[in-house]
Amino acid sequence: MRAVTAADVMAMVDVALLSANAAAGATPAGLLSNVAPLPASAETGAAGIAADLGVLAAAVPGASDLVFLSREEVRIRAVLAAPGVASMAWLTAPTIAENTIIALDAAALAIGEGDLEFSVTEEALVVTEDSER
Repeated sequence: MRAVTAADVMAMVDVALLSANAAAGATPAGLLSNVAPLPASAETGAAGIAADLGVLAAAVPGASDLVFLSREEVRIRAVLAAPGVASMAWLTAPTIAENTIIALDAAALAIGEGDLEFSVTEEALVVTEDSER
């Protein structure tokens, strides 16, 4: 029961997170909201994969942790056609549209729950304490 429930929850999160939907109520905008799809290369095989992944990478300039996302079968086809792809950071999710590859900078992605608490400092040492003395 727990495994089935966890799988259902993960699928719902994937659908919301990987959608192109705008924010609505308590639901945040999907990662693809206001993102224009890029056309696929006319090339085929390894050359086409290299061209497509290169265009996607260029669309995320300065990425410090570039990750590609797709369905598992898309990743497998890419690895079979261009074995070098196997060494790239690549996540799969069954909720991504067929024949779609998404590129994102994982270092620029923050996901959380509950109340947001964010702090920025230029100090070398910060001690945060909430106990009474």
